[in-house]
Amino acid sequence: MDGNKSTGHIGHIIENFSGVPDPRSKINRKYPLYEIVAITILVVMSFAKGWEDIERYGKAKRRWLSKHLELKYGIPKHDV
Repeated sequence: MDGNKSTGHIGHIIENFSGVPDPRSKINRKYPLYEIVAITILVVMSFAKGWEDIERYGKAKRRWLSKHLELKYGIPKHDV
């Protein structure tokens, strides 16, 4: 996690979820869990109805999200 990017409300989300153990297998950890959680929380607050909505939101807001998250591999796909 890049400490310079965790600002504002997203910074609080990252702080609270970056230490959560990742239950995924090692081969499924391309995207950091805290990034998936942060994007998911933001999208659910925007009335998302499913994982496809989460991916669409991430792509639509990528520029803004990249100010707060590293997004090294881009926006996670809906089936991650």
